[in-house]
Amino acid sequence: MAIKIDTDLKIILGLTAVSVFSVIAPPLDGSVLRILMGIIIILFLPGYSVTAAIFTKKGDIDGIERVALSIGLSVAVAPLLGLILNYTSFGIRLVPVVAALAIFIFLMSALALYRRGMLDESERFQFEMGWKDFKEDTGWKEFPCSGRILMLVLIVAIVSSIGTLVYVTSKSGQRERFTEFYILGEDMRAEGYPAVLGVGEEGRVNVGIRNNEYGRVNYTVLVKTGDTVLGKRSVVLEHGQNVTYLQTFSIPEKGERKKVEFLLYKNGSADIPYRALHLWITVR
Repeated sequence: MAIKIDTDLKIILGLTAVSVFSVIAPPLDGSVLRILMGIIIILFLPGYSVTAAIFTKKGDIDGIERVALSIGLSVAVAPLLGLILNYTSFGIRLVPVVAALAIFIFLMSALALYRRGMLDESERFQFEMGWKDFKEDTGWKEFPCSGRILMLVLIVAIVSSIGTLVYVTSKSGQRERFTEFYILGEDMRAEGYPAVLGVGEEGRVNVGIRNNEYGRVNYTVLVKTGDTVLGKRSVVLEHGQNVTYLQTFSIPEKGERKKVEFLLYKNGSADIPYRALHLWITVR
């Protein structure tokens, strides 16, 4: 038996697919479509799928309430999914977040389809497009004149705000270019750094670099204390690539709170470091 998918769920699933493609596909990186669909998949689609799964009967809520709930629930669902991802190995990154939202929308839409299927077709919520259907579904005819004006002002304000955001973002053309540079302990945590070493004893840390510069960069990491170079490494990374490697070093002289510097240089520049980190180590 063929499964009939209601019009609104077809639209939701179609928009979700377009959103995932536009957000992830490299050719659309920074495009207006990516920005617009990113807003939709975060601020509307998750909440609408939940609303569709809860309010399955015709007349449960009117159209305005359905839209308002969709936006409100989306604002609640998106951060919750991000919080869950934060405690997984995926982390809060673009692809996992978009994938989690898409899976959530698909599951809620499937639940809505199942629950609607348990109802008679006459009782089931049906999405209709057109001005006449809009007036009947939202109770537009019953609104007083002042209420209609306020509603139109609200709709225009929302559409204008989204349009302005999309326009400003797309026209600015400004992308934040930066490099993540960090050091971690041996267990890959921001703790357990060497604090006390013997003369010539080996210290071990993990050095991490991530390129967010929108281009290939040749990085050089210099490890030194005072004028003494303790280690050096060069690596070439494309945009979006990252590397973490184990850096060992030993300090040849005794001293209290010796400053061990980790200096990051870009593209052969040896004057001023692009990023700088340090540890204080006592050598006995």
